[in-house]
Amino acid sequence: MRKMIRAMIVDDDPASRIILAKYLGVDNMVSVVGSVSNAREAMELFEQLLPDVIFLDINMPEEDGIQFASKLREMNALVPIVFTTAYRDYAAEALNLKPLDYLVKPFGIDQVFEVLSKIQANLNEHERVGRKLWGELIDNKLKLKTPRGFIFVEHKNILFFRVFGTVNEVHFTNGTSERISYTLKTLNEEIEHLNFLKINRSVIINLSFLDRVDIKTENCFLRVNTEEHKFSFSRDLLRYFQNLETIRLG
Repeated sequence: MRKMIRAMIVDDDPASRIILAKYLGVDNMVSVVGSVSNAREAMELFEQLLPDVIFLDINMPEEDGIQFASKLREMNALVPIVFTTAYRDYAAEALNLKPLDYLVKPFGIDQVFEVLSKIQANLNEHERVGRKLWGELIDNKLKLKTPRGFIFVEHKNILFFRVFGTVNEVHFTNGTSERISYTLKTLNEEIEHLNFLKINRSVIINLSFLDRVDIKTENCFLRVNTEEHKFSFSRDLLRYFQNLETIRLG
């Protein structure tokens, strides 16, 4: 079964964003989680949602696509980038950023589908390597580095990850916790495909234990037996929670 591709579109031309979103929507395995007109908004959305791929216009005012992509690479963000451009002669700077592909405007749905095939193949390879590196191939367990060594745990026994200042912790369904040696960003990139979701700058939750969402207070609640945990979530995740009705949880 193919993984749902979470795409973000960055283009200062509203018509271009609409057309691309329409083409992407034809494939029911693609969800456009964000569509913005400038690099500033794109960076905020990227840090909150961490999409699987970014369709990025090269020619934008203020900060162009190459500058934005360079910032992502400086952050060690390995998200695949598909540059969209009206020019067939790509800038050397763009080639150095190692994009997954290019879409030359005006492009058609066939060109978009070709790019989607590459994106899906890239995601499958990333997931395969991720499973090997994180130990999921050993009895379906994750290998997590701690200050003292490693722990091996089934992801179904993880309730949430949380950052307290400089301390990163994993909390288990049995009420215990362990310090781990990963940033929240690194964790999110590696385990998102395992039904985890980064809901704010400090917490990643296991969606299998999501019990309810309070839209007014922007809080979500995890439940394990009779124990309940409350966390605030980013407003940009509201639509994500509204669409969870199509996902089988638990």
